[in-house]
Amino acid sequence: MTEESRVPEFLAQLVAKSPQRIKDKSGYQGASNDRLYQADYDHVKSENPTCNECAKSHIIHRTDRDDNDPYFHYGIIASGSAAVKGGKTCQRLSEEYGALCFETEAVGLYDFPCLIIHGIYDYADSHMSNLWQEYAAATAAAFAKELLLFVAPGRVRREKTTFYEVASIVKDGFRTSVSSLAEQNYIKHMLNNQPTNLYMVDSTRYNSEDAQESTRCEDGTRPLSLEAIEQ
Repeated sequence: MTEESRVPEFLAQLVAKSPQRIKDKSGYQGASNDRLYQADYDHVKSENPTCNECAKSHIIHRTDRDDNDPYFHYGIIASGSAAVKGGKTCQRLSEEYGALCFETEAVGLYDFPCLIIHGIYDYADSHMSNLWQEYAAATAAAFAKELLLFVAPGRVRREKTTFYEVASIVKDGFRTSVSSLAEQNYIKHMLNNQPTNLYMVDSTRYNSEDAQESTRCEDGTRPLSLEAIEQ
């Protein structure tokens, strides 16, 4: 798209047609709410969704823009089973893989040749806020609308058969995410419930030939340990 983008026009149309409660969320949220903190400075009080108590001295000051129109970036989107919530981690992954953003919802879809449009609404650090979420979603939808204006209807009809392929890939990705989450929960459960009061014997031999060939324990062997295990 080499011509001037119509995304700001589409966004203005959306805001004009929307109820007031949607206008307040889907419109531009103001430069004062767009704060980028230094990567090594964590959010103060994680239970507080605002950054009112975060030190302003750690804000990275950027040059003021001439307008409030959204910017579009083309590049790598990193996808995984866990959200990135640390400034240092975000910075490291960006430098290592050249990723523009991170997401967890389209795992598996990248196996299919397609164009992904993402609305970015935070900096993937501990200062996460959902304030820009609706605006980012509206911007992504407006960009997709403009992009489709350049696609001939005949090509769209020919691509209908790929719907089922995409659905299958998304389903596989969802199953992978669910399986990964279940495995993480199982490991966490095992770690949280493992016995911590077992008795330790420094002189225990684990390479004894007699122990390998023995099929049972003699009566009275390690009664305290057995009792702790049974509890």
